Amino acid sequence: MSTTASPFSSTSLLPGVTPPPTVSAEYLAADGTPAQPVRVLALNGQLLIQGAGADRSVALRGLRWPDQAARRGHLRELVLPDGARLRATGAADSAAWDAWQRQVGPGSGWRALRWAGLGALLAGLAAALLLWLAYAQGLPLAARGVLALVPTELEARIGRATLEGMDGEQLAPSTLPPERRRQLEARVAAALQRSGTPLAYDLQWRRSRDGRHPGPNAFALPGGTVVVTDELVQLLEGADDALLGVIGHELGHVRERHGMRLVTQTGLVTLAIGALIGDYGSVLAGAPVLLAQGAYSRDFEREADDAAIALLRANGLSPLALLTLFERLAARAGQTERAGEPDAWGIAFASHPPDAERVARIRAAAASAAHPPP
Repeated sequence: MSTTASPFSSTSLLPGVTPPPTVSAEYLAADGTPAQPVRVLALNGQLLIQGAGADRSVALRGLRWPDQAARRGHLRELVLPDGARLRATGAADSAAWDAWQRQVGPGSGWRALRWAGLGALLAGLAAALLLWLAYAQGLPLAARGVLALVPTELEARIGRATLEGMDGEQLAPSTLPPERRRQLEARVAAALQRSGTPLAYDLQWRRSRDGRHPGPNAFALPGGTVVVTDELVQLLEGADDALLGVIGHELGHVRERHGMRLVTQTGLVTLAIGALIGDYGSVLAGAPVLLAQGAYSRDFEREADDAAIALLRANGLSPLALLTLFERLAARAGQTERAGEPDAWGIAFASHPPDAERVARIRAAAASAAHPPP
């Protein structure tokens, strides 16, 4: 490989520019000239050799660097294409050479790229973690703060708008006998009174417009509205304790304002601006769609389950009554599957299915009620 005179010198770097890594070595020319002390550095793809007896550059590409097996004691030797050699001897010089070779030798660019890639990956993971923490922790906290600014009338309007939209598409007026509705309404009111936790709510009865959607269902809307379908009452025929527990679950959503918290968390910026300037048009437009399609978080569902369990206990009833709902829903799902029909339980049961965790918590609550601590 050809070599050329070096156009660089020790004074060629501009002030303030970090010089490239250098190492001291001995230069042994191919013609047997005695060894001369030189300074060696790598710059712009060239190995620059500078000293009293040598001033030259050699392309870094293709050099035969001393590997671990070729190192003998403290000797480090790099053979150049024309047979000249660069050599470092002694413990201090050899250690300096090794550090320098790691920076400029084979694989140094890949190592730099690898470390840069690792740094970028770690930075990305850290950013993702911060975003997740902001979403999982910061967003609910911020939503609670904004929720305190939401007028109760706005919450009621969102609930009414959502129900009106569903009445036009999915729901129809209830066909339950009026006496049956009054009986259930009286039981819910008496149960709440015995629990000592008064709550403003509006119990509404509907049936599925097409006979299937949303099917056996109950759901809570912002403003205190709780909707119960005829299909759910029919599914729990003869198990009014279970029906009370389901309604108690939805009343738990009302008490904790879960519907409005869902709207707040999803449209936090829009809602915050509306709270500041008093314009809630965009919130009213988007909230019904969100409530009809959204699903509550597991934390919301646990809170609502706890409310149902507390209501049943306050009325001398076992939380196990809620399991009747799960059993009958499972049996109904099996029937529709055998008939080749898709099953749709709508908002409430699509967003919080009767999974093993909920059943286990209900059983644990029943066990603790049967065996209270001494």
